[in-house]
Amino acid sequence: MHYLILLTNIYMTKENIESKRQDLLKNHMRRIKDLTLFLIRNYNLDLSSKDLDDVALQWMLRAKTILQMRHICEAFYRGSLFYNSDINHFAHSEKSHYVSTSTIESLVPDYYLRNGVKILVSNSYMINDHNNDPYAILSQLLFNRTSFECNGSTQLPYYFNIKDLLIERYGDEIGVKYFNKLFGAKLDEEHNLNRLRIGLMGNYFTPDPQDFSPLYYFITAYRGISLEGLIKNPDLYLGLKLGIGGQKDYSLKHPAGSGQGWNAIFVGLNLKNEPLFLVAREVGQDYLLTYDEIIKLTNYEFDRLPESQKRKFASLESNASNTGGLLDYAIEFSMDKIKLLLTDFDLCLSEVKKFCDDYYNKFYKTAGLTPLPTTYSYPYYKSKNIIRETQDDIYIDTPRFFHAKNRKDPLNPIIQDDAKLHISYRKSAS
Repeated sequence: MHYLILLTNIYMTKENIESKRQDLLKNHMRRIKDLTLFLIRNYNLDLSSKDLDDVALQWMLRAKTILQMRHICEAFYRGSLFYNSDINHFAHSEKSHYVSTSTIESLVPDYYLRNGVKILVSNSYMINDHNNDPYAILSQLLFNRTSFECNGSTQLPYYFNIKDLLIERYGDEIGVKYFNKLFGAKLDEEHNLNRLRIGLMGNYFTPDPQDFSPLYYFITAYRGISLEGLIKNPDLYLGLKLGIGGQKDYSLKHPAGSGQGWNAIFVGLNLKNEPLFLVAREVGQDYLLTYDEIIKLTNYEFDRLPESQKRKFASLESNASNTGGLLDYAIEFSMDKIKLLLTDFDLCLSEVKKFCDDYYNKFYKTAGLTPLPTTYSYPYYKSKNIIRETQDDIYIDTPRFFHAKNRKDPLNPIIQDDAKLHISYRKSAS
Protein backbone atom coordinates (compact mmCIF):
# COMPACT_ATOMS: atom_id res chain seq x y z
CA MET A 1 0.00 0.00 0.00
CA HIS A 2 2.88 2.38 0.79
CA TYR A 3 4.35 2.34 -2.72
CA LEU A 4 0.93 3.32 -4.10
CA ILE A 5 1.10 6.52 -2.08
CA LEU A 6 4.55 7.21 -3.48
CA LEU A 7 3.40 6.59 -7.03
CA THR A 8 0.49 9.01 -6.71
CA ASN A 9 2.89 11.82 -5.81
CA ILE A 10 4.23 12.14 -9.36
CA TYR A 11 4.85 15.77 -10.22
CA MET A 12 2.87 17.25 -13.11
CA THR A 13 3.71 20.73 -14.30
CA LYS A 14 1.05 23.40 -13.92
CA GLU A 15 2.01 25.14 -17.15
CA ASN A 16 -0.57 24.88 -19.85
CA ILE A 17 1.02 26.72 -22.74
CA GLU A 18 -0.07 25.77 -26.23
CA SER A 19 3.49 25.47 -27.55
CA LYS A 20 4.43 22.98 -24.80
CA ARG A 21 1.30 20.84 -24.97
CA GLN A 22 2.84 18.04 -27.02
CA ASP A 23 5.88 17.87 -24.72
CA LEU A 24 3.60 17.58 -21.72
CA LEU A 25 1.59 14.88 -23.42
CA LYS A 26 4.66 12.80 -24.33
CA ASN A 27 6.03 13.14 -20.81
CA HIS A 28 2.70 12.11 -19.28
CA MET A 29 2.39 9.06 -21.52
CA ARG A 30 5.98 7.98 -20.82
CA ARG A 31 5.42 8.12 -17.06
CA ILE A 32 2.19 6.15 -17.26
CA LYS A 33 3.88 3.50 -19.44
CA ASP A 34 6.81 3.20 -17.02
CA LEU A 35 4.45 2.81 -14.09
CA THR A 36 2.38 0.23 -15.96
CA LEU A 37 5.49 -1.88 -16.57
CA PHE A 38 6.43 -1.52 -12.88
CA LEU A 39 3.01 -2.77 -11.77
CA ILE A 40 3.04 -5.67 -14.24
CA ARG A 41 6.45 -6.78 -12.95
CA ASN A 42 5.37 -6.27 -9.33
CA TYR A 43 2.36 -8.55 -9.77
CA ASN A 44 4.20 -11.02 -12.05
CA LEU A 45 1.51 -10.72 -14.72
CA ASP A 46 1.58 -12.39 -18.12
CA LEU A 47 -1.16 -10.48 -19.94
CA SER A 48 -1.19 -13.00 -22.79
CA SER A 49 -1.97 -15.96 -20.54
CA LYS A 50 -5.49 -17.40 -20.51
CA ASP A 51 -4.79 -18.43 -16.92
CA LEU A 52 -4.24 -14.83 -15.87
CA ASP A 53 -4.63 -14.53 -12.11
CA ASP A 54 -7.81 -12.58 -11.34
CA VAL A 55 -6.59 -11.18 -8.03
CA ALA A 56 -3.26 -9.95 -9.39
CA LEU A 57 -4.98 -8.39 -12.41
CA GLN A 58 -7.57 -6.73 -10.18
CA TRP A 59 -4.95 -5.17 -7.90
CA MET A 60 -2.86 -3.94 -10.79
CA LEU A 61 -5.90 -2.22 -12.33
CA ARG A 62 -6.89 -0.67 -9.01
CA ALA A 63 -3.37 0.71 -8.58
CA LYS A 64 -3.44 2.14 -12.10
CA THR A 65 -6.88 3.68 -11.45
CA ILE A 66 -5.36 5.70 -8.60
CA LEU A 67 -2.48 6.80 -10.81
CA GLN A 68 -4.75 7.81 -13.68
CA MET A 69 -7.17 9.65 -11.39
CA ARG A 70 -4.29 11.70 -9.97
CA HIS A 71 -3.43 12.95 -13.47
CA ILE A 72 -7.10 13.74 -14.16
CA CYS A 73 -7.37 15.72 -10.92
CA GLU A 74 -4.29 17.67 -11.99
CA ALA A 75 -6.03 18.46 -15.29
CA PHE A 76 -8.97 19.92 -13.35
CA TYR A 77 -6.59 21.81 -11.08
CA ARG A 78 -4.94 23.63 -13.98
CA GLY A 79 -8.20 24.07 -15.94
CA SER A 80 -7.69 21.70 -18.86
CA LEU A 81 -10.87 20.01 -17.68
CA PHE A 82 -13.24 22.38 -15.91
CA TYR A 83 -16.67 22.65 -14.32
CA ASN A 84 -19.29 24.96 -15.76
CA SER A 85 -18.86 27.18 -12.72
CA ASP A 86 -15.30 27.85 -13.93
CA ILE A 87 -16.30 28.60 -17.49
CA ASN A 88 -15.99 32.39 -17.20
CA HIS A 89 -12.31 31.97 -16.37
CA PHE A 90 -11.68 30.82 -19.90
CA ALA A 91 -14.18 32.05 -22.39
CA HIS A 92 -17.39 33.84 -21.66
CA SER A 93 -18.75 36.65 -19.52
CA GLU A 94 -22.23 35.17 -19.16
CA LYS A 95 -22.87 32.60 -16.45
CA SER A 96 -24.19 29.49 -18.14
CA HIS A 97 -25.20 25.98 -17.18
CA TYR A 98 -25.66 22.72 -19.03
CA VAL A 99 -23.11 23.67 -21.66
CA SER A 100 -20.69 21.34 -23.43
CA THR A 101 -17.66 22.77 -25.13
CA SER A 102 -14.19 21.53 -26.05
CA THR A 103 -11.18 22.65 -28.04
CA ILE A 104 -10.79 19.10 -29.39
CA GLU A 105 -12.23 19.33 -32.88
CA SER A 106 -13.35 15.69 -33.12
CA LEU A 107 -15.39 15.77 -29.90
CA VAL A 108 -19.04 16.75 -30.33
CA PRO A 109 -21.66 17.09 -27.55
CA ASP A 110 -23.82 14.07 -26.82
CA TYR A 111 -27.38 14.87 -27.81
CA TYR A 112 -30.46 13.17 -29.19
CA LEU A 113 -33.94 13.77 -30.52
CA ARG A 114 -37.06 13.19 -28.44
CA ASN A 115 -40.24 13.71 -30.45
CA GLY A 116 -38.40 16.04 -32.81
CA VAL A 117 -36.84 18.13 -30.01
CA LYS A 118 -33.04 18.28 -29.82
CA ILE A 119 -31.86 17.62 -26.26
CA LEU A 120 -28.27 18.19 -25.14
CA VAL A 121 -26.70 15.97 -22.47
CA SER A 122 -24.52 18.49 -20.64
CA ASN A 123 -20.77 17.98 -20.28
CA SER A 124 -20.92 14.82 -22.37
CA TYR A 125 -19.23 14.06 -25.67
CA MET A 126 -18.69 11.49 -28.37
CA ILE A 127 -16.30 11.33 -31.29
CA ASN A 128 -17.77 12.52 -34.56
CA ASP A 129 -18.53 10.32 -37.56
CA HIS A 130 -15.24 11.05 -39.27
CA ASN A 131 -12.94 10.13 -36.40
CA ASN A 132 -11.31 6.74 -36.06
CA ASP A 133 -8.60 7.75 -33.63
CA PRO A 134 -10.10 7.84 -30.10
CA TYR A 135 -6.62 6.98 -28.80
CA ALA A 136 -5.37 10.41 -29.93
CA ILE A 137 -8.43 12.17 -28.44
CA LEU A 138 -7.95 10.61 -25.02
CA SER A 139 -4.26 11.40 -25.14
CA GLN A 140 -5.02 15.09 -25.83
CA LEU A 141 -7.89 15.43 -23.37
CA LEU A 142 -5.79 16.32 -20.32
CA PHE A 143 -3.95 19.12 -22.14
CA ASN A 144 -6.78 20.96 -23.92
CA ARG A 145 -9.90 22.76 -22.69
CA THR A 146 -13.07 20.72 -22.12
CA SER A 147 -16.03 21.34 -19.80
CA PHE A 148 -16.60 18.26 -17.65
CA GLU A 149 -17.92 17.14 -14.26
CA CYS A 150 -17.13 14.62 -11.50
CA ASN A 151 -18.93 11.56 -12.85
CA GLY A 152 -16.96 11.95 -16.06
CA SER A 153 -13.73 12.45 -14.12
CA THR A 154 -14.00 9.01 -12.52
CA GLN A 155 -14.93 7.48 -15.87
CA LEU A 156 -11.71 8.51 -17.61
CA PRO A 157 -9.29 6.31 -15.60
CA TYR A 158 -11.07 3.22 -16.94
CA TYR A 159 -10.73 4.32 -20.56
CA PHE A 160 -7.05 5.09 -19.96
CA ASN A 161 -6.52 1.71 -18.31
CA ILE A 162 -8.03 -0.17 -21.27
CA LYS A 163 -5.78 1.82 -23.59
CA ASP A 164 -2.69 0.95 -21.56
CA LEU A 165 -3.64 -2.73 -21.22
CA LEU A 166 -4.07 -3.16 -24.97
CA ILE A 167 -0.68 -1.57 -25.63
CA GLU A 168 1.09 -3.71 -23.03
CA ARG A 169 -0.63 -6.87 -24.26
CA TYR A 170 -0.33 -6.40 -28.02
CA GLY A 171 2.45 -3.81 -28.44
CA ASP A 172 2.28 -0.14 -29.39
CA GLU A 173 1.10 -0.44 -32.99
CA ILE A 174 -1.45 -3.22 -32.59
CA GLY A 175 -2.60 -1.98 -29.17
CA VAL A 176 -3.44 1.47 -30.53
CA LYS A 177 -5.12 -0.14 -33.56
CA TYR A 178 -7.27 -2.35 -31.32
CA PHE A 179 -8.25 0.56 -29.05
CA ASN A 180 -9.31 2.62 -32.06
CA LYS A 181 -11.24 -0.31 -33.43
CA LEU A 182 -13.00 -0.81 -30.11
CA PHE A 183 -14.01 2.83 -29.53
CA GLY A 184 -13.82 4.40 -33.00
CA ALA A 185 -16.82 5.65 -35.02
CA LYS A 186 -18.73 2.89 -36.83
CA LEU A 187 -20.76 4.29 -39.71
CA ASP A 188 -22.21 0.93 -40.70
CA GLU A 189 -24.27 0.69 -37.48
CA GLU A 190 -27.79 1.98 -36.89
CA HIS A 191 -26.80 4.11 -33.90
CA ASN A 192 -23.81 5.98 -32.49
CA LEU A 193 -23.63 4.28 -29.10
CA ASN A 194 -20.74 2.00 -30.03
CA ARG A 195 -17.95 4.57 -29.99
CA LEU A 196 -15.98 6.69 -27.53
CA ARG A 197 -18.51 8.45 -25.29
CA ILE A 198 -17.30 10.40 -22.27
CA GLY A 199 -18.83 12.64 -19.63
CA LEU A 200 -21.97 12.71 -17.51
CA MET A 201 -22.92 9.09 -18.28
CA GLY A 202 -19.93 7.94 -16.21
CA ASN A 203 -18.71 4.37 -16.27
CA TYR A 204 -21.81 2.54 -15.02
CA PHE A 205 -25.53 2.68 -15.76
CA THR A 206 -27.40 5.79 -14.61
CA PRO A 207 -31.18 6.13 -14.11
CA ASP A 208 -31.43 8.12 -17.36
CA PRO A 209 -31.72 5.91 -20.46
CA GLN A 210 -30.08 8.50 -22.70
CA ASP A 211 -26.86 8.14 -20.66
CA PHE A 212 -24.70 5.45 -22.20
CA SER A 213 -21.11 4.51 -22.84
CA PRO A 214 -19.71 1.26 -24.30
CA LEU A 215 -17.39 1.33 -21.29
CA TYR A 216 -20.33 -0.08 -19.30
CA TYR A 217 -19.59 -3.47 -20.84
CA PHE A 218 -16.30 -3.74 -18.94
CA ILE A 219 -17.59 -2.57 -15.54
CA THR A 220 -19.20 -4.28 -12.58
CA ALA A 221 -20.71 -2.91 -9.38
CA TYR A 222 -21.54 -4.29 -5.97
CA ARG A 223 -23.10 -3.11 -2.75
CA GLY A 224 -22.18 -3.37 0.92
CA ILE A 225 -19.73 -0.47 1.16
CA SER A 226 -19.54 1.34 4.51
CA LEU A 227 -17.36 3.98 6.11
CA GLU A 228 -16.52 1.54 8.88
CA GLY A 229 -15.35 -0.99 6.30
CA LEU A 230 -13.04 1.54 4.64
CA ILE A 231 -11.44 2.36 7.98
CA LYS A 232 -11.17 -1.23 9.21
CA ASN A 233 -9.94 -2.85 5.97
CA PRO A 234 -8.73 -0.07 3.64
CA ASP A 235 -6.62 -2.41 1.48
CA LEU A 236 -9.79 -4.18 0.31
CA TYR A 237 -11.13 -0.99 -1.26
CA LEU A 238 -8.07 0.76 -2.69
CA GLY A 239 -8.69 2.14 -6.18
CA LEU A 240 -12.47 1.67 -6.17
CA LYS A 241 -14.86 4.30 -7.46
CA LEU A 242 -17.18 5.35 -4.63
CA GLY A 243 -19.91 7.93 -4.24
CA ILE A 244 -20.31 10.48 -1.43
CA GLY A 245 -23.64 12.24 -1.17
CA GLY A 246 -24.15 15.74 0.24
CA GLN A 247 -27.39 17.40 1.30
CA LYS A 248 -30.36 15.45 -0.08
CA ASP A 249 -32.32 18.61 -0.94
CA TYR A 250 -29.43 20.21 -2.80
CA SER A 251 -31.07 20.15 -6.25
CA LEU A 252 -34.14 21.93 -4.83
CA LYS A 253 -32.09 24.86 -3.58
CA HIS A 254 -29.50 24.81 -6.39
CA PRO A 255 -31.24 23.40 -9.51
CA ALA A 256 -28.19 24.05 -11.70
CA GLY A 257 -25.47 23.48 -9.10
CA SER A 258 -22.78 20.81 -9.00
CA GLY A 259 -22.14 20.43 -5.26
CA GLN A 260 -24.68 17.73 -4.38
CA GLY A 261 -21.94 15.17 -3.83
CA TRP A 262 -18.78 13.76 -5.35
CA ASN A 263 -17.74 10.70 -7.28
CA ALA A 264 -14.34 9.74 -5.89
CA ILE A 265 -11.52 7.21 -6.02
CA PHE A 266 -10.52 5.76 -2.65
CA VAL A 267 -6.75 5.86 -2.03
CA GLY A 268 -6.43 4.66 1.59
CA LEU A 269 -6.09 6.24 5.02
CA ASN A 270 -4.02 9.14 6.25
CA LEU A 271 -1.89 9.05 9.43
CA LYS A 272 -5.02 9.78 11.49
CA ASN A 273 -6.80 6.76 9.99
CA GLU A 274 -9.18 9.01 8.06
CA PRO A 275 -10.37 7.81 4.62
CA LEU A 276 -8.73 9.70 1.74
CA PHE A 277 -10.21 10.27 -1.70
CA LEU A 278 -9.15 11.75 -5.02
CA VAL A 279 -11.92 14.07 -6.26
CA ALA A 280 -11.96 16.36 -9.30
CA ARG A 281 -12.46 19.96 -8.19
CA GLU A 282 -12.48 23.43 -9.66
CA VAL A 283 -9.41 25.31 -10.82
CA GLY A 284 -6.80 25.72 -8.11
CA GLN A 285 -8.70 23.64 -5.51
CA ASP A 286 -7.21 20.81 -3.44
CA TYR A 287 -8.28 17.42 -4.71
CA LEU A 288 -6.92 14.93 -2.13
CA LEU A 289 -9.55 15.16 0.62
CA THR A 290 -10.65 13.21 3.66
CA TYR A 291 -14.21 12.00 4.00
CA ASP A 292 -15.00 14.71 6.59
CA GLU A 293 -13.55 17.40 4.32
CA ILE A 294 -15.81 16.29 1.47
CA ILE A 295 -18.89 16.36 3.71
CA LYS A 296 -17.89 19.82 4.96
CA LEU A 297 -17.50 20.93 1.36
CA THR A 298 -20.96 19.68 0.36
CA ASN A 299 -22.46 21.54 3.35
CA TYR A 300 -20.68 24.71 2.30
CA GLU A 301 -21.98 24.34 -1.25
CA PHE A 302 -25.52 23.80 0.03
CA ASP A 303 -25.44 26.91 2.26
CA ARG A 304 -24.36 29.23 -0.54
CA LEU A 305 -26.75 31.84 -1.93
CA PRO A 306 -29.70 29.93 -3.43
CA GLU A 307 -30.47 29.64 -7.12
CA SER A 308 -34.05 28.60 -6.50
CA GLN A 309 -36.63 31.40 -6.57
CA LYS A 310 -38.96 29.51 -4.24
CA ARG A 311 -38.70 30.72 -0.65
CA LYS A 312 -39.28 27.28 0.93
CA PHE A 313 -36.25 25.93 -0.92
CA ALA A 314 -34.10 29.08 -0.83
CA SER A 315 -34.22 29.21 2.98
CA LEU A 316 -33.00 25.64 3.52
CA GLU A 317 -29.82 25.15 5.55
CA SER A 318 -27.51 22.13 5.80
CA ASN A 319 -27.97 19.68 8.64
CA ALA A 320 -26.35 16.37 9.53
CA SER A 321 -29.57 14.35 9.34
CA ASN A 322 -30.01 15.34 5.68
CA THR A 323 -26.54 14.23 4.56
CA GLY A 324 -26.29 11.38 2.07
CA GLY A 325 -22.84 10.29 3.23
CA LEU A 326 -20.90 7.39 1.74
CA LEU A 327 -23.11 5.53 -0.71
CA ASP A 328 -23.20 1.76 -0.33
CA TYR A 329 -21.91 0.79 -3.78
CA ALA A 330 -18.52 0.42 -5.44
CA ILE A 331 -17.56 0.28 -9.12
CA GLU A 332 -14.58 -1.37 -10.78
CA PHE A 333 -13.58 -3.48 -13.79
CA SER A 334 -15.13 -6.89 -14.39
CA MET A 335 -12.15 -9.25 -14.45
CA ASP A 336 -13.95 -11.65 -16.82
CA LYS A 337 -14.50 -8.89 -19.39
CA ILE A 338 -10.92 -7.60 -19.09
CA LYS A 339 -9.51 -11.13 -19.49
CA LEU A 340 -11.62 -11.56 -22.62
CA LEU A 341 -10.23 -8.27 -23.96
CA LEU A 342 -6.68 -9.52 -23.41
CA THR A 343 -7.08 -13.09 -24.66
CA ASP A 344 -9.64 -12.90 -27.51
CA PHE A 345 -9.97 -9.37 -28.85
CA ASP A 346 -12.22 -10.25 -31.81
CA LEU A 347 -14.74 -12.00 -29.58
CA CYS A 348 -14.65 -9.10 -27.14
CA LEU A 349 -15.26 -6.66 -30.01
CA SER A 350 -18.35 -8.57 -31.13
CA GLU A 351 -19.64 -8.79 -27.55
CA VAL A 352 -19.31 -5.02 -27.11
CA LYS A 353 -21.23 -4.49 -30.36
CA LYS A 354 -24.02 -6.79 -29.18
CA PHE A 355 -24.07 -5.00 -25.82
CA CYS A 356 -24.52 -1.61 -27.52
CA ASP A 357 -27.14 -2.94 -29.96
CA ASP A 358 -29.18 -4.44 -27.13
CA TYR A 359 -29.09 -1.18 -25.19
CA TYR A 360 -30.15 0.81 -28.23
CA ASN A 361 -33.08 -1.50 -28.95
CA LYS A 362 -34.22 -1.56 -25.32
CA PHE A 363 -33.81 2.07 -24.23
CA TYR A 364 -33.69 4.21 -27.37
CA LYS A 365 -36.11 2.65 -29.82
CA THR A 366 -38.80 1.96 -27.22
CA ALA A 367 -38.54 5.51 -25.83
CA GLY A 368 -38.59 7.18 -29.23
CA LEU A 369 -35.05 8.55 -28.83
CA THR A 370 -32.81 9.16 -31.81
CA PRO A 371 -29.08 9.67 -31.11
CA LEU A 372 -27.57 12.27 -33.43
CA PRO A 373 -23.95 11.92 -34.58
CA THR A 374 -23.89 14.97 -36.86
CA THR A 375 -22.13 18.32 -36.40
CA TYR A 376 -23.52 20.39 -33.55
CA SER A 377 -23.56 24.16 -33.03
CA TYR A 378 -22.15 24.84 -29.56
CA PRO A 379 -24.45 27.00 -27.39
CA TYR A 380 -23.27 30.22 -25.73
CA TYR A 381 -20.32 30.58 -28.11
CA LYS A 382 -19.94 32.22 -31.48
CA SER A 383 -17.07 29.82 -32.05
CA LYS A 384 -16.12 26.83 -29.96
CA ASN A 385 -12.49 27.72 -30.67
CA ILE A 386 -12.76 30.89 -28.59
CA ILE A 387 -11.30 29.23 -25.50
CA ARG A 388 -8.32 28.04 -27.48
CA GLU A 389 -7.33 31.69 -27.81
CA THR A 390 -7.49 32.24 -24.06
CA GLN A 391 -4.22 31.46 -22.31
CA ASP A 392 -3.57 31.27 -18.62
CA ASP A 393 -3.85 34.45 -16.55
CA ILE A 394 -0.11 34.76 -15.92
CA TYR A 395 0.40 35.47 -19.64
CA ILE A 396 -1.81 38.53 -19.88
CA ASP A 397 -1.32 42.01 -18.44
CA THR A 398 -4.66 42.32 -16.63
CA PRO A 399 -6.05 39.34 -14.71
CA ARG A 400 -9.47 38.37 -16.00
CA PHE A 401 -12.41 37.63 -13.77
CA PHE A 402 -12.49 34.10 -12.37
CA HIS A 403 -15.96 32.88 -11.50
CA ALA A 404 -15.76 29.91 -9.12
CA LYS A 405 -18.40 28.63 -6.74
CA ASN A 406 -15.78 27.70 -4.19
CA ARG A 407 -14.47 31.24 -3.81
CA LYS A 408 -15.31 32.07 -0.21
CA ASP A 409 -16.05 35.77 -0.61
CA PRO A 410 -17.69 36.44 -3.99
CA LEU A 411 -18.72 39.96 -2.96
CA ASN A 412 -15.16 41.16 -2.38
CA PRO A 413 -12.85 39.88 -5.15
CA ILE A 414 -9.18 40.52 -4.59
CA ILE A 415 -5.97 40.46 -6.55
CA GLN A 416 -3.79 37.45 -5.75
CA ASP A 417 -0.55 36.08 -7.15
CA ASP A 418 -1.52 33.86 -10.03
CA ALA A 419 1.93 32.27 -10.16
CA LYS A 420 1.28 30.78 -6.72
CA LEU A 421 -2.43 30.00 -6.86
CA HIS A 422 -2.87 29.47 -10.60
CA ILE A 423 -5.98 31.65 -10.30
CA SER A 424 -6.57 35.38 -10.16
CA TYR A 425 -9.40 37.78 -9.42
CA ARG A 426 -10.06 41.33 -10.53
CA LYS A 427 -11.74 43.93 -8.40
CA SER A 428 -15.07 44.95 -9.85
CA ALA A 429 -15.63 48.58 -10.72
CA SER A 430 -17.30 50.53 -7.96
